[in-house]
Amino acid sequence: MNFPKKQHIDIIAYRAKSLLTTEGSRNYLSFLWWIIDPLMELCIFYVVFGLILRRGGPEFVAELLTGIFIIRLFISATSAAPNLLIHSEHVLLSVAIPKYIFPAAHTLTCCFKFFLLLLLLYVFLVLLGSPPHASNLWILPLTIAYMTFTLGVAMLLAGLTPFVPDIAMLYPKIIMVLYWSSGVFFKPADYIPTSYLPLFYVNPVAGFITAYRDCMLHATIDLKLVGYLVVVSMLSLLVGYSFLSRFDKEFPRIVAQR
Repeated sequence: MNFPKKQHIDIIAYRAKSLLTTEGSRNYLSFLWWIIDPLMELCIFYVVFGLILRRGGPEFVAELLTGIFIIRLFISATSAAPNLLIHSEHVLLSVAIPKYIFPAAHTLTCCFKFFLLLLLLYVFLVLLGSPPHASNLWILPLTIAYMTFTLGVAMLLAGLTPFVPDIAMLYPKIIMVLYWSSGVFFKPADYIPTSYLPLFYVNPVAGFITAYRDCMLHATIDLKLVGYLVVVSMLSLLVGYSFLSRFDKEFPRIVAQR
């Protein structure tokens, strides 16, 4: 397995910058959509769950806001991942570059937007009544682990889809299941028996949402959960990067046959 070279890292950074610039120039409100979109989503779900169905307690808005903002990184980075190599056929056939560059650049753009949203989320939570606390420092290692996990999954999806194109059709359904079953709209401890919680947190997305809520809202941290998330994140990156490196030279031929 070859490790990334400096020139390839420079390509990733340049491509990510280009993707951000292009995305920002497509709409009249430009980069403001990075903030408007999740806020609109929050308003919709708050009306449905908070006002119509009357779910949740005093902390419902803060819990919902955290869940929606946190899961957006994983959804935005991995939803497009299955088609990244397939839609880059002309580049794959023209230039011999490592294929991990494509999911890495795309994930980097998503991570940049997520970091801005995370800062905004923190400000909102303080305004909603969650004062700064020393446990908030866990946000940094959590974010590094979360970005690492997301990158690993994006790489694996980008590498698997040329071999199994049906993944591109199946993955949106998987995302929908994750969105509704990872605790975005509910507090797991309130609805899931304690004996089943470890099984629930086998899902890393659910674990990250809960870990962020713990350190940002409740001034606590579950070190066992964080340790599990770090291990899963490193394994995710290792598997995704190894898979792309293993079949690097075969992707142009496979993509051209699709």
